[in-house]
Amino acid sequence: MEEITGRTAKQLLAKKFHGDTRDIETIIKDENLRLVHLPEDEYVAMARELLDSNPVMVAQIKEKGQTGKLGFFVGQMMREGKGNVVALKAEQTLKELLGLTES
Repeated sequence: MEEITGRTAKQLLAKKFHGDTRDIETIIKDENLRLVHLPEDEYVAMARELLDSNPVMVAQIKEKGQTGKLGFFVGQMMREGKGNVVALKAEQTLKELLGLTES
């Protein structure tokens, strides 16, 4: 299970590069950077809200197979989740709601 996000890892590297002498675990603890996993229902609610507010993009994904547009929704979920959204989990949730998962 992930402890931090990719974004947090980049922040940690920058801190170390700029001379922070604390060890990584101490920085994570001191600055409360550990990933707090959202429950499944929060992923679903967030994804539903985004999909409902973007019907044109949803139609393009479902009807025209423009699955690259999923990245937009994943990015929006990550922004809304303020660092507590795991991209792969967000994408999986979106695909399930759009009926794009293979059974």
